[in-house]
Amino acid sequence: MDTPYVIEIEPEVRLWLMNLPYNDFLVVEHVAELLRERPTTLGEPYSRHLGDGIRELRFSLGRRGEGEAVMVSHARWKLARDKKVAQGIAEDPEVERRREEISLAFDLGQAVYDRRTALGISQTELARRAGMTQPQVSKLELGGTVPTVPLLARLARAMEAMFRMELFGSSIRVTFTDVDGTTPEEARTEPPATERASAPAAEAEADAGSGRTAATG
Repeated sequence: MDTPYVIEIEPEVRLWLMNLPYNDFLVVEHVAELLRERPTTLGEPYSRHLGDGIRELRFSLGRRGEGEAVMVSHARWKLARDKKVAQGIAEDPEVERRREEISLAFDLGQAVYDRRTALGISQTELARRAGMTQPQVSKLELGGTVPTVPLLARLARAMEAMFRMELFGSSIRVTFTDVDGTTPEEARTEPPATERASAPAAEAEADAGSGRTAATG
């Protein structure tokens, strides 16, 4: 299990953080906290190891959902909550709600990335199946989209999967599994089964085709 550690950022990155809109700041803070908690295991789509103790953090910010990248090292870092302290901002229910939305969006992004890569399809192909654009899929995988029920349904059909959300305490676990209930990891360890081409899978593909002109939701 990873041991939490602190992160080091360059002065210009800290200045950039301090000038972010507060909602965007919360997004960056969430990704930094993920890296702090999982320094050696946090991977795509949110983090890449660049060598020499340097990692790239990736996320989606702002209304346009443009991808952003920040390179950090794991030597020293005070998590940027000091911005709130400096500005006298106290945590309130609205901030807590926003944190929960961010966490859910990142969990969804990871689940979509895992399922898409397990299927071996590109962001462009997933976008075509789900009636989205490639930039919208990229934004979603980077945690920039708070999910709606119609969007979740379209994604499940496009990826020939069942969507599951497990709630336990303040934690949420989001997964897309095969229509027979197995995860992509389990499916890779099982022998081929030609009879697994079920009616629900065929219906899911048909639904995906009919929903390709839908909005992102």
